[in-house]
Amino acid sequence: ARVLEIAKRLSLQAARGEVVEEEGCERHREPLKIFCKDDEAFICMICRESRAHRSHTMLPVPDAVQEYK
Repeated sequence: ARVLEIAKRLSLQAARGEVVEEEGCERHREPLKIFCKDDEAFICMICRESRAHRSHTMLPVPDAVQEYK
């Protein structure tokens, strides 16, 4: 439920062209543009390339929102 709530909020903000700092990556201060299906978490582009996520299944945030609706 939390993932869906965040996805909806990010989707609405993206549709309006808004960028909210508090929703960015805590580690890299980058926008959360990717959804890691394995960890069920939104991540930034830098985290996507890390060892922790490199082999995981990823989706762009808008696609994840549609899939989890």
